[in-house]
Amino acid sequence: MGPLLPALLLLAPLLMGATYTRLDVSWPLSAEPDLYAYVIHWGTESGSYSLPEVTVLKRDCAASTCANPFFSLEPAHSYFFALTAIDEAGNESGLSPEASALPRVVSCVPPAVTEAEDILTSTPYLPLCFQRQVRVLGSNFSRGASVSFPTSSITGTTLAQYVDSSQLELGARVGGATPLGLTDVEVTNADTCSGLLSDSDLALRNSLEVVRSPDFDGDSLVGGKDLNLLAIAFGSVVGGSKYSLNLDMNGDGRINGDDLARFGPFLASTVTSCP
Repeated sequence: MGPLLPALLLLAPLLMGATYTRLDVSWPLSAEPDLYAYVIHWGTESGSYSLPEVTVLKRDCAASTCANPFFSLEPAHSYFFALTAIDEAGNESGLSPEASALPRVVSCVPPAVTEAEDILTSTPYLPLCFQRQVRVLGSNFSRGASVSFPTSSITGTTLAQYVDSSQLELGARVGGATPLGLTDVEVTNADTCSGLLSDSDLALRNSLEVVRSPDFDGDSLVGGKDLNLLAIAFGSVVGGSKYSLNLDMNGDGRINGDDLARFGPFLASTVTSCP
């Protein structure tokens, strides 16, 4: 690979309001066939790049340009940037010419989260110890948005996949100690603006609900044996001889149609039993 001479940076601060700061750094993508990545060197003094380096892989660039946003910068300070390029063999070029800019205070239009559901069953139910694919619906989602569950120990097992501005999808697993009930779902866009679907909105009940595992007998299969156990205990309440906590999928102290409704979508599913 020949010497890499990154082009002068093009800096595009965006003015969008008044809640945080943002400064976008962009530059033309080199035509070198063995280009692997760029490294952004930056700091608050010209020629002194003391802030943590940022690596931008070629595969993450657009067809003709590369870019990286910087957030939460001091609005009154100038920031200075220079590039190096790395080829597939690990060789690194010298620094590009320096460019500088002032960030601006910006605001964002937050994403609106309106609904979340298990993709396979099209229900909001997430059983303990299950790993599921989750769909989050709403508006104003951006590429690079992330999804989190701030009121529970549900963990994302994959990064959120951007389907379009109204839909994100990700893998999620419900830990065995996760509290039962509705849980918050939060979407944070790439510009750090976030929106929340709160479990306090009980009227809509469109947030995800953690329920007990429908694998009542612990054989890693939700099948006829589990359905039979539920049928035997159907109609029982806490304190009754037929009541079993493990069969009370929503934890309301009664085994009734509500539990059956939560059990049904997972019939014939396989699962690793809760430890």
